[in-house]
Amino acid sequence: LRPYQFFAVEELIERAEKTNKNGYIWHTTGSGKTLTSFKASQVITKMPSVHKVLFVVDRKDLDYQTANEFNAFCKDSVDSTTNTRKLIEQLNNPDTKLIVTTIQKLNNAIMGERYKDKVAHLQDKKIVFIFDECHRSQFGDTHKNIKRFFNHAQMFGFTGTPILEANANNTQGIKQTTKDLFSECLHKYVIVDAIRDGNVLRFAVEY
Repeated sequence: LRPYQFFAVEELIERAEKTNKNGYIWHTTGSGKTLTSFKASQVITKMPSVHKVLFVVDRKDLDYQTANEFNAFCKDSVDSTTNTRKLIEQLNNPDTKLIVTTIQKLNNAIMGERYKDKVAHLQDKKIVFIFDECHRSQFGDTHKNIKRFFNHAQMFGFTGTPILEANANNTQGIKQTTKDLFSECLHKYVIVDAIRDGNVLRFAVEY
């Protein structure tokens, strides 16, 4: 890990270990958010108080891609879910501590009548959710459904472009920012830092 990734992981670990509060990480695009989130997930799964860690992505094509990236860091660490039934199996398997899934499948699992009874026993467990690109998918009903279903959900978001007051998301007449959904920013590493450090490519602007 680079120093900024190390500090972000430390913040997430401390938050999960000592509190049930949410939080988000603002690391610029291309700075290695997947590795950062994987390392945090890996450590958090070993905490006795945490029942499972769910890494949630917002596009179906990212599901396979993200699982592959996780498995590249640590072989066979993640078995990517291929459908909601598979996700239910993983949620009910005590040996599966880390799950990568899409937000659509997660919503099906907790809202679908055919699955509700199978996951009801998880409602009072401490489940840590890590949302990839949390600026995109977390402003609709699914986020509310997850919070309503899991009584002890702890939610961490990763984003390169958070929704701030200036570009607040207007959903059903209510303006919301990333902070509104995930509480405070736990660590920040923005594009100017990354360019200065040589960790991402510079911009080439043409008119």
